[in-house]
Amino acid sequence: RHRARVSVTRLDATRWQERDALSYDRVLVDAPCSSERHVLQKGGEQLRTWNLNTSRANAARQLQLLKCALKAVKPGGLVVYSTCSISKLENDDVVRKAMAAVKGEEACRVVAPRELPGWLQAYMRSSLPGAWRERTRYGWWCLP
Repeated sequence: RHRARVSVTRLDATRWQERDALSYDRVLVDAPCSSERHVLQKGGEQLRTWNLNTSRANAARQLQLLKCALKAVKPGGLVVYSTCSISKLENDDVVRKAMAAVKGEEACRVVAPRELPGWLQAYMRSSLPGAWRERTRYGWWCLP
């Protein structure tokens, strides 16, 4: 049985690997994003004011966050990258660029749901019906 240890640091998440390189077994990057999924769902003013520059700016920030996470995780560790965007720009493109910049695609791989830790598999089974999961090149869209 694992005992989880969580630290709250209030450090700049685009720089924390400088202090803690190769230190973590697991890293969660719940990245700020343009929320297209929610924008499309709600429509209205959010949909009228959305523009591609928002996605581009978010993708740049997301790339920095994910690169730091990849530098901070131990070899063999797990990084979960999560957004609520449905944009390739903010998902697969960010993952591809981060893997190439940090470790190379051969050193990083996308895992199938069956390879995830048991607690995460259980969450996906109970909360995300199979019909709402779709494979992308570097991950999965999971729409509740």
